[in-house]
Amino acid sequence: MTGGNNTNVYTIRRIDPVNVGDMNVLYEAVYKKRIHSAHFQRMLAPLYTGIEYVGLIAYDTNGKPVASLCLVPCFIADKHKKILAAQLTDGMTHPEHRKEGLFTKLIDGIILLAKENGIQFIFGFPNQDAAPVLLKAGLEKLHTMDRFMIPLYGPFERLFNLRRVRHLPFERGMALSTENGFANPAIKEGFAGVVRNADYFNYIGFRNTLIQSVGSAKAWISVRSNLAIGDMEIEENNFKEMISKLRSIGRMARVKKMYFQSSPGTKLHTLFSKYYIPVPSFSILYKNLGPDKVDHIRFSFADIDVF
Repeated sequence: MTGGNNTNVYTIRRIDPVNVGDMNVLYEAVYKKRIHSAHFQRMLAPLYTGIEYVGLIAYDTNGKPVASLCLVPCFIADKHKKILAAQLTDGMTHPEHRKEGLFTKLIDGIILLAKENGIQFIFGFPNQDAAPVLLKAGLEKLHTMDRFMIPLYGPFERLFNLRRVRHLPFERGMALSTENGFANPAIKEGFAGVVRNADYFNYIGFRNTLIQSVGSAKAWISVRSNLAIGDMEIEENNFKEMISKLRSIGRMARVKKMYFQSSPGTKLHTLFSKYYIPVPSFSILYKNLGPDKVDHIRFSFADIDVF
């Protein structure tokens, strides 16, 4: 597959086990930092779905990778149906090759590739630059997720904690488990949602997430520069205790922020809205490629590839 404007010609190739390393080269050029050498190999090969490396890389005439767009396959549960779906991710363009129509060509190519592989539903969480291009390419807006910011410190606590040596929670014996997650609460509420089963958890094990329990309640979290709550199995009677536990973990790890993101309409979104102000976050775009219209799907931050 080739394409380009009047001055540049590009070759677009499907990602495979041989050229997947070019994604690391492109990532470093775009973000000016390195990523784990096996990151894209692990992310783009979800064998439990039956397909892998559903992604495209554009090369210039010198064979240098200059743009990419990928799909990460998964399954969506919609009532009694299981639909092969995929999340749009890693849309990157080298700074020297922007505004040349590459992203549009990659979108057209990735939709065709999805159809060829039997993917029936595409969804994504694009930034403000990518969203207009995706909408022009035929994707539709589902809704906007909300972000809830949970304060970690009072003003004096912050000064005190900045003087402490940082410890990750599991280094200090916190009651954390390295389980890979739990079933999707949105599905239990009657929405369509990403299927989280043993095969799914085995695939996402490289994310290095943690589970905090309070009685029968669970919070699925990641602790990096921020503490992100991916999802929760919880009722209101133990919500405050759980948030207190998570704030303790965040303070111990000296993270910058603690937050949760969710589609509106779920029980968890309603619960967070009682205590914190929802702020619009990711727009969710989608495209149906199969016979069934999936427009009542709900997501939490755990469903996004950056969690």
